[in-house]
Amino acid sequence: EQYNSHPTGSTNIGAFSFYELGSVLKFSSDPYNGITNMIFNITTHNTATKTIIGTFSGTALDVASNTPVSISNGAFTVVYQ
Repeated sequence: EQYNSHPTGSTNIGAFSFYELGSVLKFSSDPYNGITNMIFNITTHNTATKTIIGTFSGTALDVASNTPVSISNGAFTVVYQ
Protein backbone atom coordinates (compact mmCIF):
# COMPACT_ATOMS: atom_id res chain seq x y z
CA GLU A 1 0.00 0.00 0.00
CA GLN A 2 1.28 3.47 -0.84
CA TYR A 3 0.50 6.89 0.66
CA ASN A 4 1.43 10.26 -0.76
CA SER A 5 1.75 13.65 0.94
CA HIS A 6 0.61 15.43 -2.23
CA PRO A 7 -3.14 14.88 -2.65
CA THR A 8 -3.36 15.32 -6.44
CA GLY A 9 -4.47 12.02 -7.91
CA SER A 10 -4.03 10.09 -4.69
CA THR A 11 -6.72 8.66 -2.46
CA ASN A 12 -4.23 7.56 0.22
CA ILE A 13 -2.87 10.75 1.79
CA GLY A 14 -0.17 10.91 4.47
CA ALA A 15 1.88 13.60 6.18
CA PHE A 16 5.48 13.76 7.41
CA SER A 17 6.84 15.69 10.41
CA PHE A 18 10.32 15.37 11.89
CA TYR A 19 11.03 16.97 15.25
CA GLU A 20 14.40 17.71 16.89
CA LEU A 21 14.94 17.35 20.63
CA GLY A 22 12.82 19.83 22.52
CA SER A 23 9.87 19.36 20.16
CA VAL A 24 11.14 21.76 17.48
CA LEU A 25 9.71 20.97 14.04
CA LYS A 26 12.61 20.57 11.60
CA PHE A 27 11.11 19.02 8.43
CA SER A 28 7.54 18.72 7.21
CA SER A 29 5.66 17.39 4.21
CA ASP A 30 2.12 18.71 4.46
CA PRO A 31 -0.50 17.49 2.00
CA TYR A 32 -1.70 21.05 1.42
CA ASN A 33 1.46 23.16 1.04
CA GLY A 34 1.84 22.31 -2.66
CA ILE A 35 5.66 22.17 -2.75
CA THR A 36 6.42 18.89 -1.00
CA ASN A 37 5.77 15.33 -2.02
CA MET A 38 6.67 12.45 0.27
CA ILE A 39 5.89 8.85 -0.75
CA PHE A 40 5.24 6.29 2.02
CA ASN A 41 5.33 2.58 1.13
CA ILE A 42 3.82 0.15 3.63
CA THR A 43 5.86 -3.04 3.40
CA THR A 44 4.36 -4.92 6.35
CA HIS A 45 1.11 -4.53 8.29
CA ASN A 46 0.72 -7.12 11.03
CA THR A 47 -2.77 -6.77 12.52
CA ALA A 48 -2.03 -9.31 15.29
CA THR A 49 0.87 -7.22 16.70
CA LYS A 50 -0.63 -3.94 15.43
CA THR A 51 2.65 -3.04 13.73
CA ILE A 52 3.17 -1.20 10.46
CA ILE A 53 6.61 -1.16 8.79
CA GLY A 54 7.51 0.88 5.74
CA THR A 55 9.82 3.18 3.85
CA PHE A 56 9.61 6.80 2.72
CA SER A 57 11.35 9.21 0.39
CA GLY A 58 10.62 12.43 -1.44
CA THR A 59 10.61 16.15 -0.82
CA ALA A 60 10.04 17.80 2.55
CA LEU A 61 10.19 21.41 3.69
CA ASP A 62 13.09 22.58 5.85
CA VAL A 63 11.00 24.65 8.26
CA ALA A 64 13.86 26.91 9.39
CA SER A 65 14.85 28.03 5.90
CA ASN A 66 11.47 27.44 4.21
CA THR A 67 13.17 25.53 1.37
CA PRO A 68 12.48 22.06 -0.03
CA VAL A 69 14.95 19.26 0.72
CA SER A 70 15.22 15.72 -0.62
CA ILE A 71 14.92 12.81 1.78
CA SER A 72 15.76 9.26 0.69
CA ASN A 73 16.02 5.80 2.24
CA GLY A 74 13.77 6.64 5.20
CA ALA A 75 12.31 3.77 7.23
CA PHE A 76 9.69 3.60 9.96
CA THR A 77 8.01 1.21 12.36
CA VAL A 78 4.73 2.17 14.02
CA VAL A 79 2.86 0.26 16.71
CA TYR A 80 -0.75 1.32 17.18
CA GLN A 81 -3.44 0.52 19.75
